[in-house]
Amino acid sequence: MRPTASVEAAAARPQAACAFAVRALELLEVHWYATGMERVRQVRRELVPWQHEACVRDLDDRLYSWGATLSVLAN
Repeated sequence: MRPTASVEAAAARPQAACAFAVRALELLEVHWYATGMERVRQVRRELVPWQHEACVRDLDDRLYSWGATLSVLAN
């Protein structure tokens, strides 16, 4: 089985989960896929126990910038 962000989060490896999630966001910049974005958001919810870790805060920053981008596109 190939590791994924969700698998890494479930295994209590927040740094690895964040790395996968950030990579997914990078891919979504090139190839938009709404289900992919929902999966990244789900991983972020799974990372709540580690929300004060630097990697999770960095992921939050990336997701926040995505949210702002999506809001602008929707208007």
